[in-house]
Amino acid sequence: MPCVCRLVLAALCAVAVLVRPASAQFAPSENPIPLAPLQLTYKSAQNVWEFVDRFAMAYERMAVLLCAAPAASACALSELQFTGTCAELLAHPVLGASAWRNVDAPDACLRAPGLNASMHSVRPNKLRLDNNFSSLRRFDTSDTNSSDGSIVLKVRFVYLQALGSSAVRVHSAGYSLAMRPLQDTPHAVHVQRECGARGFAAPGGHLPPSLGGATLQVHETTIAGRADRLCIWNCELPYIKMPWNDPALTTARPTSTGRCMLTPESFTAVSLSFVARYPANDSLRLDSQQLLLGIDQMAEDMTASLLPRFGKLSVLLSMRNSLVNPHEVHDITAWVRAFNTRNNFDLDTRENPDFGLQAAVPSRRRLLQQNNSTNEFVIDGVIVAGRSDVAACCLADAAVEAQQALEPSSYDFDLPVSFADKPQISAVVLVTRTEVRLVQEMAPPSSEERSFVSTGTFLVVVLTVIVLAGICLAQKDGFYKTETEDDEDKEPP
Repeated sequence: MPCVCRLVLAALCAVAVLVRPASAQFAPSENPIPLAPLQLTYKSAQNVWEFVDRFAMAYERMAVLLCAAPAASACALSELQFTGTCAELLAHPVLGASAWRNVDAPDACLRAPGLNASMHSVRPNKLRLDNNFSSLRRFDTSDTNSSDGSIVLKVRFVYLQALGSSAVRVHSAGYSLAMRPLQDTPHAVHVQRECGARGFAAPGGHLPPSLGGATLQVHETTIAGRADRLCIWNCELPYIKMPWNDPALTTARPTSTGRCMLTPESFTAVSLSFVARYPANDSLRLDSQQLLLGIDQMAEDMTASLLPRFGKLSVLLSMRNSLVNPHEVHDITAWVRAFNTRNNFDLDTRENPDFGLQAAVPSRRRLLQQNNSTNEFVIDGVIVAGRSDVAACCLADAAVEAQQALEPSSYDFDLPVSFADKPQISAVVLVTRTEVRLVQEMAPPSSEERSFVSTGTFLVVVLTVIVLAGICLAQKDGFYKTETEDDEDKEPP
């Protein structure tokens, strides 16, 4: 009977082949990068407004859509990820909605017709709008007419990557742009960011932050009783700043090895902290850039020590309470923990209940024990390595060993650091990207499909009956006799 089982299984497979697969698409997902402030600036030389989509992804072609519907609800702004044929994209409930218009030439895979308006897209991730509110007002989606003449435009950036001849992968996000007319003035209006006006620059500033470009930020602080505004550069997650304490570029320092490094899709992150000690008769300067550069050198040496065993990884160290760089690496740990709210990621967090160097601001100083011979400050660290079994089991212990192998007195911290305590591990977080789940849109089969499936099923059933009948006849005629049956049929000697 094993043959019968195999034939029945084959028949069931044949029925499955005859059923046409339903169309499928990627489900809308939450943006894995927290939304940052929009860049909307006025360019006086061209008399245009420029909007930058900070979350552009790698793409083959780009489209920018404008909502032309009188009701704002007709143009959804949720982030979308889609993979399918152009025909399926044309039928998409959001991207294929008739309320959208393409600000440039129509795309073959999008329903939105071209729009002759006072705007145009600029690669890789910009939209420029003429400073002409009379032509833009017909696209105003605000509920009421504002007394100050401002308008709200709904814009969607669509990035497409071809997959073969008839399919595309799409990433898209929408934005509401609130614009207020410039007041009449006899002078030209020029908008410029403070750090740029002061001569500061960031590495990779020609790229959007979502593709690894760095951004400049103003940090207000008080140094020696005097208020100061520092310009520092940073990266948008999931990119991380390397080295962590690298200062902004200036005319005196026009180049840098600093960059925004993309974290792997699946990775292991280890958070740790340790105390660095220095002589009690020396003074700690929280505004010392040299101290931060010494910490970066320590991180670089730890990276070199861990690299042969764990492959490509990043070691980030920050000084707690620094006045020069307020960003702390444990902010990255908070971002990593947020992966448990993201689609398509599995998160495994291993907390250390005995961790004693908490980051709570009110109790920071009480956590640092001082004695008569030394004072101390806290260094926090995060090590990010590609996801692997060896990283999951051993990266935390190896990081502690790498730090303990360093000689603190060999670094220029702007004060003689004589000793660094053994690091305390606060957490190990394992992030694993899973397969993107497809959302099946099962539609009832048409009458033609039902007829096709019914006929095919009937033929399979008839074929199965014929095969089973043949097996029975074969057994009756002795083609499948056992050795015992053959012995019984033999004549006795």
